[in-house]
Amino acid sequence: MREKGVAPILLRGRAALLSLALFFLSSISAENIPGLDPAFPPKLIPETHSILRAASGDLNGDGMADQILVIANNKEQKSGDINESWRELRIYLRQKGKNAWKPVLENERAVLCRNCGGMMGDPLGDLRIENGTFLIQHSGGSRWRWAYTHRFRWQQGGWALIGETSESYDAMNSESRVKDHNLITGKYHLDTEKDGKKTRKVGYEKKGLKFLRNFDIYKEMEE
Repeated sequence: MREKGVAPILLRGRAALLSLALFFLSSISAENIPGLDPAFPPKLIPETHSILRAASGDLNGDGMADQILVIANNKEQKSGDINESWRELRIYLRQKGKNAWKPVLENERAVLCRNCGGMMGDPLGDLRIENGTFLIQHSGGSRWRWAYTHRFRWQQGGWALIGETSESYDAMNSESRVKDHNLITGKYHLDTEKDGKKTRKVGYEKKGLKFLRNFDIYKEMEE
């Protein structure tokens, strides 16, 4: 005969252990995200979303480490439809006080979708803060590979696009093209290689400043 009350107690015990295990797993997964400040409060991220990339560093010169995130709705991981797979770039500035973070920018067009890299897979590369600027990298393609690096800096009341590097090359031979453009001065270097011949062109192409709040990576790639 089974002792009355033992089974429910065991089930409750197992449930408690499972909950505890899930708690530790979620804590470990959050702490193991490279670039995520351990003090960043998870409540600022919707429960329906996951963090794909994180970068921590001083963005506004106040000596405190700010936070940049790329987040995606969990449905994005299952969808191949560009209209259902937006990834969102968010910027949080650290405020004085315990765990005080101010969300200052959200952009759903700054990061390419999971399937936008072609046969190379997810195009999202590095997200990094350095010397008061931050950069976002993408790459993809098939035989003809491509890569983009966009660099932003706070100026004139917004995060301005100050630099752009576009690269493309044929994976089957030495043909390649690399353009590094300083969007503040307008100066660019264009390096090409074809049939073993390397050339470099230096020129000036001044454009009006673009700001992250209206930045659209999809349109940038079409230009």
